[in-house]
Amino acid sequence: MKTTFLSFLALAACPLPAFAGDPVESDWASLDSEINRLSSSLRPAAEVVDFGGLFRGSFSTSEADIFNIDVSGDADRDRSGFFLNDATVWVSGPVGEQMDWRISLDVEGSFSGNQDQNNNNIQIEDAYGRYRFGDAGIPDGDVSVLFGSFKSGVTRSTDIDNDNLFFFNRTFTGQLFEYWDEGAMVEVQTPGLRAFFAVQNGSDRTQEEKAFSARFEGNFHGGTGPIEGAFGAAPDNVAATAGIFWYQDGSDNVSGRMVGADASVVAGAASFHFEVADFHNDVVNDMDMLFGPTLFTQNLIDFGNKDPKIWAATGTFEIIDDVLELGLRVESLDDEARTKLYSLGGNWYHSAHNAKVFAGIVDVHQNNSPTTQNGADGALFQVGLTVGSFRSDA
Repeated sequence: MKTTFLSFLALAACPLPAFAGDPVESDWASLDSEINRLSSSLRPAAEVVDFGGLFRGSFSTSEADIFNIDVSGDADRDRSGFFLNDATVWVSGPVGEQMDWRISLDVEGSFSGNQDQNNNNIQIEDAYGRYRFGDAGIPDGDVSVLFGSFKSGVTRSTDIDNDNLFFFNRTFTGQLFEYWDEGAMVEVQTPGLRAFFAVQNGSDRTQEEKAFSARFEGNFHGGTGPIEGAFGAAPDNVAATAGIFWYQDGSDNVSGRMVGADASVVAGAASFHFEVADFHNDVVNDMDMLFGPTLFTQNLIDFGNKDPKIWAATGTFEIIDDVLELGLRVESLDDEARTKLYSLGGNWYHSAHNAKVFAGIVDVHQNNSPTTQNGADGALFQVGLTVGSFRSDA
C-alpha cells in the first residue's frame, strides 16, 4: 500500500509532456505577456530633465554717442568692437504630472548691462517652479501658477525669446521690459486665448509696494507663435495674434503706469507687427532704476514732462523660403527730441532660428538734441550670430 501511494505521488510530480499547439501552454504564455504589459504601464513615467544653451554675439560699430556701445571711454572717436549679447545655459524638467521647474543663467556681456568684458557677472534669469491645475473647468484650457524669478513678457516684443528674434535688438518698449524679477504669475491658456496676471517686487524690491503686469491676447488661425518675422511663425500659412497689456508700479521711486496694444500678422512669406504703448512720465524717465539696459544712452533720450506714446511698426519678407528673410522697422519715441529709429536687416537661416546670421543697421534721427554732445544722430551697424535655443522646443 505504501509503495502504491509513493508511486502515485511520483507520477503527480512529473510534468505532462507539452505538444505544439497545446492550448494550456498557450494560455499561460498569453497570461504572462498580459501581466508584463500591465506591470510596464503601472511604472511611473521617467521625469526627463532637459537642458541647453544659447549664444548670441555681434560686431557693432557706430560714430554716434546715442548708442550704448562705448567701451573705450573716449567720446571723440568711433566705437566698434565684438560684443557678447547672450551666453545662456538652462535646465528644466517635470515633477510628477502637474509641476515643473526651470533655471537659466546668463553671463552679462556688453549688451546685458556690463560693459567691462574682463569682469563678467553671472545673472540668474529664470528660476521658478510652476503648478498646473489642468483645465480648471475651462474647455481645452491650461491654468497654471508660477512662483520665483521670471520675465513677465508684458509686450509681445519682450515675450519673444532671444533666439526667435528677427532683429538683433527688440523694440524700444520691448527692451525696457527685458528684465527678470521675483514674484508670482497666474496664467490661463486655450488654443485661441492667453492671459496672465503677475505681481513682482518692482523697483523698490522687497519694500511695501509691488509692480503689477497683465496681458490678454487672442490667436486667429492658430496664432503667430512666439516668433518675430515670418519664418516658422505660422505653420498654417496665414495667422494673427493681437493683445492688450498693462503695467503698474506703485513704489516711491517709480510711480506710474503703462498701457498698450500690439498685433502680429503672418501671411505666407510676409509678416507685420505693430505695437503702441502709452507711458506715464515717471516710468520712462526712471527707466534706469526700474528696467534693464537698452541699446541707447539714457541721457540722450529725454522725455521731459511728457507722457509719451511710443510706437513701432515692423515688416519682414522671406526672399528665399526658409533661407533668407529681410525686414524693416520704424519707431517713434515721442520724446523731447522727437527721436525716430529706422532699422533695416536680414537673417540667413542655417538651421531655422537655432542657427542664423544677422546683418543690419539702426539709424537714429533727432530733431533736437537734448544735450550738447556730438553725434546724437547717427547709425549703428551690426553683424551677429545666433546658435542654440533659450528653451526646449517640446
